[in-house]
Amino acid sequence: MEDFKKMFIEDSRRILADFRRDFRAIKQGENAADMLKNIQRYAHSLRGLSGMMELDAIQLLSAELEGRLGKIIDGATQISQDALKEIEEGFNKIEAMLKNE
Repeated sequence: MEDFKKMFIEDSRRILADFRRDFRAIKQGENAADMLKNIQRYAHSLRGLSGMMELDAIQLLSAELEGRLGKIIDGATQISQDALKEIEEGFNKIEAMLKNE
């Protein structure tokens, strides 16, 4: 189990680094639509990985982020500075939770 946990932590760190890269790109004015799709996939991946590891809090937060991003991508919710801030804060919370694992 420790090997799986180590792989989970490594994969999660890589996903979070990719999130940071793409989120910076959005802030710098790059194509938000493409970056948001990537970020939604990161949330999806974290949801699945944390579910396999039975880390319910991370799984739930990842699912919420994935859903919120889906609404923005589908046009049901406006992309705003507040929405971007909430997404960033969500990923920051996941990162903090992972430090406790």
